[in-house]
Amino acid sequence: MSDNTIQMREKENPPRKKEEFSKLTITVSINGEPKNDKTCKSTSLKMPKPLVKKVEGPFNEQGKLVEEMIEGQEYIFKATEFQKSTMSPIKHIWWAEKIDDGEITDLEYKKGENPYLDKEGVVCFKYKAKKAEKIRIYAYVASPAESVSVIINIIIKETIIIVGTEQHSANSANKLMFPAQAVREVRENLNEYPYLEILIFKDGYTKNQLDAFSKAIHSYNEKARVIQINNVEELINFINGGSIKINKESKYRESKKISEIKIFAHGYVRDKTNEGVIAFGLDGKNASKQELDNKIFSEINENVFLKNNQSHLYSYACRTGIGVSSEIVNNPLKSNSLAQKMSNHSQIIVHAYMKRSLYEDTWGTQNHRDTYISDNNKGESFVENLKTDIKDVFVDDPNDMSLFTTYISTEKKIDGAIWNSKGAYLPVKAGDFPKGISSSYETYKPQ
Repeated sequence: MSDNTIQMREKENPPRKKEEFSKLTITVSINGEPKNDKTCKSTSLKMPKPLVKKVEGPFNEQGKLVEEMIEGQEYIFKATEFQKSTMSPIKHIWWAEKIDDGEITDLEYKKGENPYLDKEGVVCFKYKAKKAEKIRIYAYVASPAESVSVIINIIIKETIIIVGTEQHSANSANKLMFPAQAVREVRENLNEYPYLEILIFKDGYTKNQLDAFSKAIHSYNEKARVIQINNVEELINFINGGSIKINKESKYRESKKISEIKIFAHGYVRDKTNEGVIAFGLDGKNASKQELDNKIFSEINENVFLKNNQSHLYSYACRTGIGVSSEIVNNPLKSNSLAQKMSNHSQIIVHAYMKRSLYEDTWGTQNHRDTYISDNNKGESFVENLKTDIKDVFVDDPNDMSLFTTYISTEKKIDGAIWNSKGAYLPVKAGDFPKGISSSYETYKPQ
């Protein structure tokens, strides 16, 4: 390099300042001469920084550009164009957010981690979507500008639990089995979930029973909303618009999409037509108004669900996953099942049994209850205690009797029906019928 050439290099860790230019002062002096106004000459250079010209995003984990973000999920934003500069963009870039109509706030800078360069050398920023209706993301060097930003709608994932009624059986153990399973689901899986809606068909339940159910739900998730409904029309209204009353102008589902639906109810397949039905009020006075079949389900707007088959429906009603009504089956005709039809219509993934679903272990297995009665003389009569003592001689005790004993200590009866504020002890399982088909919990994807 010749003596009259000056070489400049950018600092490895330059100061992060919000400026359009980086100022550089150069002083030239004659070798060996004292430094003074006559022997030294100084000048200032303004070096343009790489101002951001374009921001793109959000991109999902697969690198696909998406139109909306789901609260709590991570996305990637990219600064893809800069003004010409000799400086490295990643050393001078700032990222900021504007939540709804609030103030513009800088996002945390983590050197070497976020922002970062991808394999193509593009400046990227990882961002976790926050609770809002809309968020604007900025990338800038000197000051944020809307012309160099992207605005995205935020989607909230909502879970709905639908609880049917037991009017088919007068057994005290069966009366509150559907509400009990709903409480168990909240206790086990949804106790901290902030967007939980629980719809319960109120026919056949007393006020005391409904109050106890609501209290149990809120003991595990105080943010959950419990709504009493009368018919499937109100159910469809809520799924489509967030209210049991029809409202065609509702914008509720623009930001709140249904992530999961979980159903605890009766179900059957119609004999003549082989149409699957979820019967929320089986054998009740309003049974016909409380049946969900494919025709009714087709009234649901598919836009209420998440895109790209991300939403799931879990049916614990009998035979949702089978397309024939007979009790002995060679071909279950899954493609004709209500589960498959719901999946096809709404582009969601449905989970269901082909067999009847059994709720008989809701309050513990018979072995649990017999062992408890035998060990604690809790039978309603001397004869019942004697019978359970005899059973206890020939049947091994369950391994979890200590847990069950704690569980059953909160059991009581409400208006003649067994209830436990902890909800069900054990989940729903597959029954024995129809014969000739799998007992597994099947998955149905859009076809």
